[in-house]
Amino acid sequence: MSSSSDTPVVITKGQQRLFSSLHFLFGLGIMSWVTRFVDVKRNLNLSNAEFGSLLTLGTIGSLSAFLVMGHLVHVHGVRRVLTISSIATFTLIAAATWITSPVFFMFINIFIAASISGFHVSITTQTMWMQERLQNGFASRMSGVWSIGALLTSIISILVAKLFSIEVHVTALSAVVTLVTLVIIRKL
Repeated sequence: MSSSSDTPVVITKGQQRLFSSLHFLFGLGIMSWVTRFVDVKRNLNLSNAEFGSLLTLGTIGSLSAFLVMGHLVHVHGVRRVLTISSIATFTLIAAATWITSPVFFMFINIFIAASISGFHVSITTQTMWMQERLQNGFASRMSGVWSIGALLTSIISILVAKLFSIEVHVTALSAVVTLVTLVIIRKL
């Protein structure tokens, strides 16, 4: 990932494509369960208001993580934070679809939000580093690639909702996204 030396860094097209894939997988993975919130709410046996309140509590994790993630990326590096946060993010999202306890879901949701913030800060740090060197609109393209991943996972959800339970659907997708993400991180 990013280099701290003063020597010029060449970012190949292949590296740009691999990094674009991380943005795509991020959108695909974190949005995989959103279109099936009805199923999550049903698993928890909650009203719309109760479920919405529990989801809102995720901001505790997100805000807490945003306060420290920049420092963690600076101290430990993009690769390490991105690796840990990607494993945590997709594992927790998959786990959240199996939970039936609202209290347990509340804590998992807070940790999901924190791990998504870690992924977001680390990938954005690397994106801005690459944008500075490429000077070609790279960062805005990465937002578009993330959106394509988010849109595709919505389409996948529509197609598989009648065939698979949310637990099977999101767990399988999360496993694939985690594995491919870790392979890409290693290659970069």
